[in-house]
Amino acid sequence: MRCKRVRDFIMTNYIDAELSDSLKKRIDKHLLSCDGCREFEKSIRERVVMPFKEAQQVEPPEEVWSNIKEAITSEKEYKESALDRLRENLREIFARRNTVLAFATVTTIILIAVIFTKMPFNGRRATNNYLQDQIDFLTYLDMGEQYYADNGYINLDTSIEEYFL
Repeated sequence: MRCKRVRDFIMTNYIDAELSDSLKKRIDKHLLSCDGCREFEKSIRERVVMPFKEAQQVEPPEEVWSNIKEAITSEKEYKESALDRLRENLREIFARRNTVLAFATVTTIILIAVIFTKMPFNGRRATNNYLQDQIDFLTYLDMGEQYYADNGYINLDTSIEEYFL
């Protein structure tokens, strides 16, 4: 493990003992072999952790807690009132335009249905037509003029054929 990564873990989760066991073991192993990281861990403990361990706990005055609670409550009420206003505005919009909205929805559904029914989803039909044309052509080549006399003419769907016919 690289020293930079180990030092990042030392400053964050290692000091707080919030690492997985496997990662903690890897860092401990690195600390045994790396003097620089071991000194870094020691200085972090002395400068960051120790002052807070010896500090006494201070309770803020009740006024501070009441101000915090009031700020949270007023923020929550403001958000709730904003949501209520939005809900009311949406209800008014949809209540007035209920018939227009219904008409637009039905029109959209019909339009989508028409588009999907008109789209060329006939891949199987096109394949069958192509195969039938190939069969007709091969039969024409095999039977020659006899096939032409029996069936009129063979349509090979070529532009030159369309030009002359």
